[in-house]
Amino acid sequence: MDINILKYSEGNAFKRWIWPSWGATELTIEAKLYNQEKKIGDLQATKKIEGGGLYSIGQWSIVFDTVASEVIEDFRIEFKKHKPQN
Repeated sequence: MDINILKYSEGNAFKRWIWPSWGATELTIEAKLYNQEKKIGDLQATKKIEGGGLYSIGQWSIVFDTVASEVIEDFRIEFKKHKPQN
């Protein structure tokens, strides 16, 4: 798998508390899945945290785990749909 970060903003929980969407944490990635040298799938994923206050402190680190999990799940679902039936 090859992953590129297309957009990243750490954000600011205090700003989100003052005005939702101001200080948003945002991550957009592009993932390409390969089988040996052949690309077999690609997708983009975005996660944005726009609201919050104290409870949203540290979202900059959580957003990476969330996007990674979503990418893996999306690839799993897509390949399950195209799996040959026996």
